[in-house]
Amino acid sequence: MNATNEIRRETIQLSLLQAPNPNMAFRSDTMLMQETPGIMSNNGSKSKAKSRTTVTTYPTASQSTFNLDRDNSNVNNAIELETAEESDEPIEQGWISTSREWSMVVCFAIMAMMVAMDALILIPILPKITGKYHSNPSRDTMWPMTVYILANATFQRFHVAVMEIFGRRNMLIAGLIVFTMGLIFISASPPLFPILLVGRAVQGAGAAAMVSIPPAMLMDMIPERRRSMYNFAIILSSAIGAILGLTLGGIFIRQDSWKWIFYIAAPFCFLLFVITPLAVRPVGESLEPKKRLMKVDWTGSFLFSGSMTSLLLGLTWATSLNKELKLKVLVALGAGAVGMIVTMLYERSGASRPLLSLGILRVSPLTFLCVLIQSLLIAVQLVCLPAYLGGVHDSSSTTTGAILIPMIVTMLLVTGGIDIVPTKLYRYRWPLWFGWALNIASSASLTTFNTHTTLRVCIIVMLVTGLGHGITISATHTALRELSRQRSRSQRDACLIANFVRTAGFCLAIASADSAFRTRLRIHDEHYSPAQVYSSSFEDLMRALTILAGFGGLLSLFVGWKRTREGGLHA
Repeated sequence: MNATNEIRRETIQLSLLQAPNPNMAFRSDTMLMQETPGIMSNNGSKSKAKSRTTVTTYPTASQSTFNLDRDNSNVNNAIELETAEESDEPIEQGWISTSREWSMVVCFAIMAMMVAMDALILIPILPKITGKYHSNPSRDTMWPMTVYILANATFQRFHVAVMEIFGRRNMLIAGLIVFTMGLIFISASPPLFPILLVGRAVQGAGAAAMVSIPPAMLMDMIPERRRSMYNFAIILSSAIGAILGLTLGGIFIRQDSWKWIFYIAAPFCFLLFVITPLAVRPVGESLEPKKRLMKVDWTGSFLFSGSMTSLLLGLTWATSLNKELKLKVLVALGAGAVGMIVTMLYERSGASRPLLSLGILRVSPLTFLCVLIQSLLIAVQLVCLPAYLGGVHDSSSTTTGAILIPMIVTMLLVTGGIDIVPTKLYRYRWPLWFGWALNIASSASLTTFNTHTTLRVCIIVMLVTGLGHGITISATHTALRELSRQRSRSQRDACLIANFVRTAGFCLAIASADSAFRTRLRIHDEHYSPAQVYSSSFEDLMRALTILAGFGGLLSLFVGWKRTREGGLHA
């Protein structure tokens, strides 16, 4: 009688109070084939059975679980390794405990608060701060804001590329150092306008690391179900920073202590230097060789920044109606346009690791175009509304900042709040359409502003404007994530490039809006009173903005339309 093998199945669960290495997380299914004592047969011979052991490791908050499945069978003695299939979650770089997650998020929230405050603190006081630095307010008003955003846009993609070589924490600290250097340079130098521009550019380059690296880290390390909550906490901190910036700028300039506009960021820098090395840990980080630094898209960064600078110079010079400047304007705009075309061609065929991945842009060109159009709307509104309030209502810097707060804070809170709602509960297309409908309605409402419009009406319109922008931004990010998943593209890169496109749109819109507004002021100056001149100029720009918003709303109708027809997209 043949010997029959008895099948035994033993499950041993080992709970460890602490994993041996809490900074490293993994899940693996390992099946080990090993010999075990056999069963005595009828003829007295002892046979050896093969034992198969399966070890499964799961990352949890406080324990590691090992499941040992022992199956005796007549199979060859071998060692097999099976790796679990990748999850749909975008977490790739490891697991960290919940407490450490929150400490990291608190660090990111402080960064977001400081950057939002520093970026917005100049908006209500730009004409006055330009005068403090002995420059021409009618010509150079927007340059401190423009150079900041230009440097920010240029270095966002650079920081993300280099962090894979030097590490996330190191690049965050490097960005913080650069930002602090710009702050010290402005604070300790005499009030000269070129010094202000250089310092703001350095600050923008440093802030780019604190804008681009935290979202990339969250998408790499945190599951989506918890990431939305953390994003809301960070956006809430940005809203607090926006309130501080728009309020403190007017207070400091009114009290003739305008240097505190820059000093106020120093305590945040000191605090971040202390907590960033402690809160941001290199969890599951695999760095690339340093020689890959030569493959960073230096040429693309240079072409992009040079082309944008040329375009901005042309747009700024176009403010003047002097015929002698027409040739310079045409040359600058032409060189900038050609430079941008060359940049796109180089990014398509010449760059080994392109600054702008055209493969990501092809995920949904209409969505990225909507992102660009919306950035133009936001920037033009932020530039023209303070000019209208100051020229028509003679509003102070503090009042101007207070009226802008409903728009910016509502936009940020709605963006973060909607992201908390699970995407299974709503489709992204109808929020996108609703957001653009509000954008069109708010832009049309701004065309009705005149010398008789009250500040209360301005606040109500600002609330609706912020609501529309917040819904649109949230729906756009959801659309990019869904479309990227369908096309097997990186969701992280799609969202980061959307932020880059939005920042570049801000840069162009600020210069062009200031130029167009001042041109309309010169045209209307011959026919109206000063208040009517500002009102008519503002109305002209808002009409153009309403047309642009209508075009963006029309494009939004076709976002994801092809994929929805094919039935392959949750839209």
